[in-house]
Amino acid sequence: MHFVKGLTILVIMYIMYVMTKTVTATELRTKTAEIIDKAFYKGITTLVLKHGKVVAKVVPAGVKTDAEIQKDLDDTFGSIPDFPKITRTFSKRSEVSLD
Repeated sequence: MHFVKGLTILVIMYIMYVMTKTVTATELRTKTAEIIDKAFYKGITTLVLKHGKVVAKVVPAGVKTDAEIQKDLDDTFGSIPDFPKITRTFSKRSEVSLD
């Protein structure tokens, strides 16, 4: 069950990565309605760049933030226990540890 949940989250993250576009602040000013429509109707996230740096993000309503996705991943994969240390005895005198 945990594997399926983790795989689902990874697929969602990939889709979000593929559906991310970038625009400059000037383009945002001239194409605001178009960018909002893409977010609403197509689910496309748009990063706004100013001088080559991301200064804002336009996301569809209801989309999880990076922090929420990270928490889901930590909850999913953090709940998988570590494998126990296995020690096997092959004879009465020798003991081998499998690490």
